[in-house]
Amino acid sequence: MADQTARADFASVPGNDELKRRLARSIRENTLGHAYVLEGSGIILPFAKEIAKAALCLGSGPIPCGECDACRKIDAGTHPDVTFISRGDRASIGVDTIRSVRAEAYIIPSEAERKIYVIEDADTMTAEAQNAFLLTLEEPPEYVLYLLLCRNSDNLLETVRSRAPSLRCRPCTPDELGEYVLRTIGAKARTLRDRDPDAWEELILISDGDPALAASLLESGALTKKIETKRQALSLLLGALSRDDDTVVTVSGMKKLRRDDALELITCMRGALRDMLISKKTNAAGTCFFPSADDAVNAAQSYPARRLAVALDAVSECGALIERNAAVTTSLLSMTIKIRNSQ
Repeated sequence: MADQTARADFASVPGNDELKRRLARSIRENTLGHAYVLEGSGIILPFAKEIAKAALCLGSGPIPCGECDACRKIDAGTHPDVTFISRGDRASIGVDTIRSVRAEAYIIPSEAERKIYVIEDADTMTAEAQNAFLLTLEEPPEYVLYLLLCRNSDNLLETVRSRAPSLRCRPCTPDELGEYVLRTIGAKARTLRDRDPDAWEELILISDGDPALAASLLESGALTKKIETKRQALSLLLGALSRDDDTVVTVSGMKKLRRDDALELITCMRGALRDMLISKKTNAAGTCFFPSADDAVNAAQSYPARRLAVALDAVSECGALIERNAAVTTSLLSMTIKIRNSQ
């Protein structure tokens, strides 16, 4: 019976079963630490929310129950003892924000036995902010739990990492991601899966194990644009590789292409070339652009690996130039010509 309960803990979080079991055990045995780095991609924010709910859950059985007063308040964003810190539209989290968190943390909880601070994009904290944060990490109030969310903990100071164990969240498998999207979004996801299986496959592929991205693409209607961008990127790439003169004409006419859209094209081209190069060595590896390894093999078969590597360098260089505010059309045209003329 206990084992069945353990399997139901954190039921709304896809995958990461061993990590969920460890956390549930720590919460039940009251051995949860005072700070953790939650490292990974889009899953970490909803996971952090579930950890906060589980730590304060008043229900019995699987945690979090999702129905008690604490769980409902956290879901609604109204629990006085759970605070989410975001950098908003700023490039980093500054020292003033952390000093405010540190001062507020020493005020005892209002309702719960714990106060929980979820710091999003913690790896963007400035060095000064991280050093200020060390003061409370070294001698934290006994009731405080800090969850530091980041894509890459290497961007945190070693002194911070040594005081906050890292919990690595792996990306969802395609099956886990599909099941999560169907469960959390419901009718809209089922309709897409049943009526347009190809678009459903693209949703799972583009999301790359990130449930937050999958939900965003589906709810916002951005999936159609993503699919069209992939189609355009592959068309331009294969046109340049096949030395099609029309491709140069097409790129020359892209005068109104926005910088962000150009960078999205570049990202897609890099993904396609990555799959194509890997397919030269094995068709057993997973793909990030093509729906299957066979599709990558078919796309790459007419081109030697050397040309694909040159193309990848040209695409990466173009992306770097555009990120540094170089002219979009000129950069794309130069890239296209380099790929077209490569041997």
